[in-house]
Amino acid sequence: MTQYPDSPLPPSMPYDGEPTPQKNGWGLAGFIVSIVSLVACGVPSIVGLILSIVGLTRKDRPKGLAIAGTIISVLGIVLAIGVVLAVLGLKDAFVQGGAAGMAHVDVVDFYQQNGRLPDEAEYDAMLKDAASILGWGNVEYEYTPISESEYRLTLPSLDGQLNTADDIDEVFDATDY
Repeated sequence: MTQYPDSPLPPSMPYDGEPTPQKNGWGLAGFIVSIVSLVACGVPSIVGLILSIVGLTRKDRPKGLAIAGTIISVLGIVLAIGVVLAVLGLKDAFVQGGAAGMAHVDVVDFYQQNGRLPDEAEYDAMLKDAASILGWGNVEYEYTPISESEYRLTLPSLDGQLNTADDIDEVFDATDY
């Protein structure tokens, strides 16, 4: 080590620069996982929340990223719950529409074979058959013949309730197919 005569430090105390700031690896990991969870629709949010909480409990460590990770993880969990609820609602609408679509094919076949639309009891049997083939259980609907070849089909939408403002209401003509 070179000695400088005008140096303010004694030779036994070398100057190493600023002290290194403390880091919070748990908080950083929780923050990163929570950000990733937002892109992944909230799936890894619970892991991000746990890591962030561990980061918050570390004494004498910075807490900023751990706090941010906790908040983002909670938002991710809410997002995941929302996605699950939306998918379940869409599933119900898909079930209703899928069974009705299969029954519509049956109506066209029935029309081509019999020269008339099925009555309500016959349509009900077709819809139940379509739903049971697909394992979908009961399907709510309203089937109304309008003319010799046209009929109206009304299905519940996302709310799952028939006769509400969001119902799917279509008129079909069996001769169009």
